[in-house]
Amino acid sequence: MELPPANGSRRTGARRRVASIRITRRGVGALVSGVAITAAGLVLALAEAISAGIITLAATGLTAGIVAMAALLAPPLFVRRVVEQTERLPTVGEDLEIDIHIDARRRTAMAEVIEVAVDALTVRKGARSVRMSVRPLRSGETSVAHYRVVLRERGTLRFLPMTWRRTDPLGLFRWSHRVDRGGEVLVGPAVVSLDANARASLERLRPRAVARRIFGTDPFELRDLRPYVPGDDLRRVHWASSARRNELIIREPEQLFVTRALPIRVVIDARHRAHVGTLELALSIGASVVDALVEPFEVTVLTNDGDERSTSAQGTMMLLARVDREFSSIDERMPRRGAIDDAADHPGEVIVTGPRSVASAEGTIVFAAGAAPLDLGHWEPGEPTRRAVASTIARMLVAGTSPVDAERSHAEPVLAGPPNANGER
Repeated sequence: MELPPANGSRRTGARRRVASIRITRRGVGALVSGVAITAAGLVLALAEAISAGIITLAATGLTAGIVAMAALLAPPLFVRRVVEQTERLPTVGEDLEIDIHIDARRRTAMAEVIEVAVDALTVRKGARSVRMSVRPLRSGETSVAHYRVVLRERGTLRFLPMTWRRTDPLGLFRWSHRVDRGGEVLVGPAVVSLDANARASLERLRPRAVARRIFGTDPFELRDLRPYVPGDDLRRVHWASSARRNELIIREPEQLFVTRALPIRVVIDARHRAHVGTLELALSIGASVVDALVEPFEVTVLTNDGDERSTSAQGTMMLLARVDREFSSIDERMPRRGAIDDAADHPGEVIVTGPRSVASAEGTIVFAAGAAPLDLGHWEPGEPTRRAVASTIARMLVAGTSPVDAERSHAEPVLAGPPNANGER
């Protein structure tokens, strides 16, 4: 996945490139040394010292001029930031592989690429930037720089425009310019893997519709024979069999009752007022449940701005990734409704909420993050916490699920043709 789409280099103006020139510590030392040596030579009347100081200052000034010319002639570069392609959004706790492809349109000297992110870019503890050395490139040559990001926060990971920075051979001055337009990556909540028993328990929550299928286009076609029952249509009487058995025999068309799986519904309460520091844990539980489900399913995410729906795992992860992390004072002034009250408008078999909306309903599994047995304190996406969350979800699912009630099934006649060569209807 390329971020952003290839737009070529971002060319900065001549003034901005010249203004980006910075003197290094070595350059400051050269200037101070040149001034000091020249001043000492004048005071002590030493011609050699005066000459050495002037030469040092002249070399520093000449280097500054050359650097200014090099900054004006910034090499044309084509930079692409490529993120590891995955089937779903990257999630908290995972490693994200990032490659930076640099195509040189003209010969370039050795330089340094600086990558900065405004969110949780954690290459090392507390690090938010990456500095990578790039070897000299010939015209038409490509260099690839690689690094790995440890995702620590859910939300949008924004990359600032990448910077190409060079230092003169003497190390006196440094200049830089931007070579791309930045980018962003959505990061979803941490996902824990549920075992086979938990997945089977989730599937048992799925409502099913029973349909009666009648095969054949002629409802009076001979299929099965049975004795006459008062109320049967006399046109279905099979007279030959009736004569042999000396009783009325009815022709019964072939029927088959089939079960059709309906979408299972999940309600995820992502409103800040329903949580007390448990929002991330609740979102992780909801993402784990959706990740374990088999389509079809319908997910409703209750947010501060309203209800949002999705019918796919990828769409749900994008909704959960965009939930605001910060609590707003306006949330407290909004009317509070329990998760079950909200779900009454969107009937659900699985509800994920917080400690302020703990409730239960017959035939519904309610995960209340922050309420026992899901009170895990400070939620961290480490492996021990992942195992604890997965184990707790599995125990609640196995203990709380039961076979689907007959009231949730309905029968409807559907005409269908005979089976084909593969045995399918």
